[in-house]
Amino acid sequence: MFISPLSPEAFFHYKFKYLGLSSQGEYFIDKIEVTPKRKSQQLFEGTIYIIEDLWCLHSVDLVNDNIAGKVRVQQLYIPVQDDIWMPVSHKFDIDISIIGVKAEAGYGSSIRYKEVKINPNLQRPEGFGEYKAGKTTGITERDTAKTRTTRQIETIISKKELTNRDMVKLSGLLNKQSKESLPDSVKNNLEIKETTTYVIEKDADKKDSAWWADIRPIPLSEKELRSIQAADSLKTGLSHGTQKTDSTKKPVEKKKGFFPFLGHIAFNHTWSDTSDFSFTNSGLFNIKNLSFNTVDGLIYGMDFRINKAWNKKQRLGIYPAFLYGFSRERFMWKLNSFFNFANKSQTQIYLWAGSLTRDINGAGGGINPLINSVTTLFLESNFLKLYSGRYITLGCKTEIANGLYIDLRAGFEKRNILTNSTSFTIIETSRSYSDNVPVNSYLSLSADPSYILRDHNHGDFDLILQYTPRMKYIMKGESKQAIGSDWPTFSISWKHGINNFKGSNPSLEQYDLLRFEAFQLIPVGAMGEFRWRYRAGGFLKNTGFTFIDFNHFNAQPVAVLLRDYEDAFMLPDFYSLSSPEMFSEFHTKYTTPYLFLKLIPGLSKTLMRENLSLSFLWSRYHEAYTEIGYSVSEIFLLGELGVYAGFNNFSYNSIGLKLTLRFN
Repeated sequence: MFISPLSPEAFFHYKFKYLGLSSQGEYFIDKIEVTPKRKSQQLFEGTIYIIEDLWCLHSVDLVNDNIAGKVRVQQLYIPVQDDIWMPVSHKFDIDISIIGVKAEAGYGSSIRYKEVKINPNLQRPEGFGEYKAGKTTGITERDTAKTRTTRQIETIISKKELTNRDMVKLSGLLNKQSKESLPDSVKNNLEIKETTTYVIEKDADKKDSAWWADIRPIPLSEKELRSIQAADSLKTGLSHGTQKTDSTKKPVEKKKGFFPFLGHIAFNHTWSDTSDFSFTNSGLFNIKNLSFNTVDGLIYGMDFRINKAWNKKQRLGIYPAFLYGFSRERFMWKLNSFFNFANKSQTQIYLWAGSLTRDINGAGGGINPLINSVTTLFLESNFLKLYSGRYITLGCKTEIANGLYIDLRAGFEKRNILTNSTSFTIIETSRSYSDNVPVNSYLSLSADPSYILRDHNHGDFDLILQYTPRMKYIMKGESKQAIGSDWPTFSISWKHGINNFKGSNPSLEQYDLLRFEAFQLIPVGAMGEFRWRYRAGGFLKNTGFTFIDFNHFNAQPVAVLLRDYEDAFMLPDFYSLSSPEMFSEFHTKYTTPYLFLKLIPGLSKTLMRENLSLSFLWSRYHEAYTEIGYSVSEIFLLGELGVYAGFNNFSYNSIGLKLTLRFN
């Protein structure tokens, strides 16, 4: 959320003014004033103190003024070994005042280093000697053989003035040099071991202010004194110095009555105990339990979550849901369950089953049920197209090597085509509800009739391999937790499908679908990122399946979205892009805190970020579709407003605005 005045991009965001020199023992301390170039809630102002010629930090005193209040950061550094300066104290003061709520918080800590190990491979650039009280005591010995990275760094820092471009390049070179300097034993070891041990002193919460004042190297602040004095008064039986308590009485527990229980039933609540068992209900009056579509009419449902863990080694999850469609007069249900083994292979066995109406484009994204309910009831635009599915899927996912996962699943589904069962609407318009059939060229009267929607039984077997090279991880007991990699994630999947078609000419057909995918998110500077995703695939033959089995793509043409999609086309109609042919799909998005609008003084104070996006889709016998977009995100922390333009075969086709509310 903040951009440090010591970040590689600092000269783009801050002005620095030399305020003078002071001495401290054998060292000279430079005082530098830090001023933001523009008003922004991401920037600090204040002073930093630098050791003359050593370029080590001596101390910092900075203030950030943001939408929630003020944050003051103070740090002090000392030479812990030779001329190695490291922080020994941190102090944070936070004053919050937002939407009528005011609060103060303070945090202080002191650090003592028992041992400091020097990295011999990370050397100072030439000319950075050891200066004390203004005189040189010697120049650090350097290896005569310099790496190319070191020479590039020295070329940049030898300049009298550094541009923003120089600083960005220098940041990358320093990161590269830091990685090169690591010993092979560290670079080749992907396990990140926790080296910090936290020990809480026994009865620490029972100590009085005199004990804390004696033990702490940092004096107690006024806020801490007030909080400890309040705690002391409670311990001695006083409440604000007036009321006395009877120490012979047991603490009064909060009574559990009938009305609190009704509240838990009516609204979302979780019950849990000390045996790692928990039960969650969604609540009787949860808006997520209601939806409307033209096939089922009004749908009301409830879902539950049951979780149980054993010794933090195994975990069972059972998530049932029950629904009723009033217009179709049909009871529906679904069950998602899993069993996790907390071992290094992160094995999970899962079972999905249910009988309910399902989106024909469920695999590609589809429209949000809440948005479809609103557009249907108020605009008579029933975008969602559904079929009846009674299904069961059993699968197992495990890690067979570091970063390499295999997912095997098999399933059966009884598919039935549905029609609209209601014409109810809240607002009558000139429109009328469309049939429960997607609009797509492959479903037109002139298209291949084998693709049309019809009742059939479906079975499939899926094999998915996903690999992230050099995946770093940490071990928490016997459980392994992946924490990221500098490499993209690659996956390849094979689906073998079997369809048993009913009707006057029953038949048994088989098909195979291959897909490849790669994606990555790359941090870029302060609060910036670059993410991309590529997919390609196709059927080995173009027969034996219906529109439900097509390659579906995530089209989101409505003006308001309730989640942030990383792979969506913002302008084409729902289901219009679905294809049974070979395809290639690419999405990329660049996010930065400053691009165009954020340079305007009135907007530079906000936490908003700017985004540039590009999406491309090619499929056989279809026009190549390209979409470019510009958006501003983090509007009131959760909104994104953008404009998008679409092109068919690189010729302009359409343009539209999009508001995304990031509730996911």
